[in-house]
Amino acid sequence: RSGMIPITNRHDTAGPIARNTTDAALTLWAIHGSDTADTATSDADTALPSDYREVLDPNALRGKRIGVWRKGHIGIDPDVDRAFDAAVQRLRALGATVVEGADVADSKAMMRKDMLPAVLTEFKHDLNAYLAATPGPHPKNLTELIAFNKRNSTVEMPKFGQELFEMADKTDGDVNAPAYRQHRSAATRQARQAIDGVLADHRLDAIVTPTGIPAPPVEALDPTPFESSTRNSAVAGYPHITVPAGYARDTLPLGVSFLGTRYSDANLLSYAYAFERVTPVRKAPTYLPTLPGRS
Repeated sequence: RSGMIPITNRHDTAGPIARNTTDAALTLWAIHGSDTADTATSDADTALPSDYREVLDPNALRGKRIGVWRKGHIGIDPDVDRAFDAAVQRLRALGATVVEGADVADSKAMMRKDMLPAVLTEFKHDLNAYLAATPGPHPKNLTELIAFNKRNSTVEMPKFGQELFEMADKTDGDVNAPAYRQHRSAATRQARQAIDGVLADHRLDAIVTPTGIPAPPVEALDPTPFESSTRNSAVAGYPHITVPAGYARDTLPLGVSFLGTRYSDANLLSYAYAFERVTPVRKAPTYLPTLPGRS
């Protein structure tokens, strides 16, 4: 969380975790482009300009319409609220027109009906392919990995189970099956409509929102009321960029996210760069002392 993170899914360009936006832009520029193993990226060569430095514009936010997504993210943690309100004020100071009410619907029905079956199938397919192609003595597929974890549960699963592994293993792992393609198509379409609809309705260049709440203890299993800020971007295959915005209790990093439509990578990088220049809050990662009562 101490870096800048473009987040996408398997159908778009992958993104780095970096110290700052400049490093992220350089890395993303170097790795972006079409992947012959993924037809969904056939036109990805146009995602970024030929020179990554073209996106590093300190005045990039001037005159841009930036929508503010608060629903499901504000009123949950006071530190998040404080950091995000300050971020919105910085956007205004940088010349952006801030548009309230740009809330992106996070469809839990879509997640259960279409996204989860699609992702579980993809997970089994991709993990099996990775394990099968990786040399050395280790489980060769997801089924063997689940069995390994069970045999070594005290080491591998001292706090959590492997329910998602087991759910994925029950799928056929076939990404060419009609059922999978139907789920993937429906999930992608709904996620894209959720973002593109807000962008179009408010005539926005991008949307900004808090990235998440402060990191909870590992033992905290209760679901948070904070809605996902990344799910629609990931399912849609759209870019999503996170930059540091502040800290909770002076220790836990908080981020602000910029999200946009397909192949708006360069624009989002430029907005993040402009914001980062006037928000120098990043601290280099350090080892912290164990909290009282924890071992």
